[in-house]
Amino acid sequence: MEKALVLGKTGRLGRALRRYWAANEPRFRPVWIGRRPSEGKLPAARAVLALWGRTAGDAATLSENAELAERAAALADEAGAERVLHLSSAAVYGGGAGPYREADAPAPRNAYGASKCEMEARIARLGGGARHCILRLANVAGADSLFHALETRDEIVLDRFESGGGPERSYIAIPELAQVFEALLGCEAARLPQVLNVAAPRPLAMEEIARAAGRKIVWQEAGEEAVRRVVLDTARLESLVSLGPQASDAGHLVESWQRYGAGA
Repeated sequence: MEKALVLGKTGRLGRALRRYWAANEPRFRPVWIGRRPSEGKLPAARAVLALWGRTAGDAATLSENAELAERAAALADEAGAERVLHLSSAAVYGGGAGPYREADAPAPRNAYGASKCEMEARIARLGGGARHCILRLANVAGADSLFHALETRDEIVLDRFESGGGPERSYIAIPELAQVFEALLGCEAARLPQVLNVAAPRPLAMEEIARAAGRKIVWQEAGEEAVRRVVLDTARLESLVSLGPQASDAGHLVESWQRYGAGA
């Protein structure tokens, strides 16, 4: 079984994936690595999965996203890896009607999205022998603002837009995210695209998720800066891995959050 260096073992996604893979043996051997430099020589590995990154903070803190991508590339060279999977975000697209395709021009609306755009640009300039694949990740069940509210509140406040509906997002749960990672780590390197949207096939209304969690909805008028839809096109992903119908089920997302978490 091939080894992969998994960077970011103590982050939210790292902890959730460690719980998932402890109960569901992956199709590769993960070598978990934190942000502190490892002592001794790195083991040889086929791939690097770079989970690490900054999601909040000032400009200097968010600029670390580009620096961490370069560190991932350096570790790949040291380990002799043939591929590196870098986590970017749907935040690079900004927000609007969608669904966004990988070829659409980035238009981030906030500093986090801008930092991921800079990270992507830095990756595009990397040399070395590894193939780099940028994963524009949807909201992960357990790791976004909605699930943070579910952890702490019985009533969930959601924006109501002029259309009468609330926010809608592309999501993915930990089991399907793990499935995507395993597929991308195991496929032929030549099949890896430079950029790939990662999400369940169907977007979900936040209201649907909150009700699946048994929460009461409190509506408020959406402000001018509120974004109704951030939806990713997943045609390219579906050509590489097939996610089951449960991937787009609100109850499944809630169950995944309760079992594996992503913020615990």
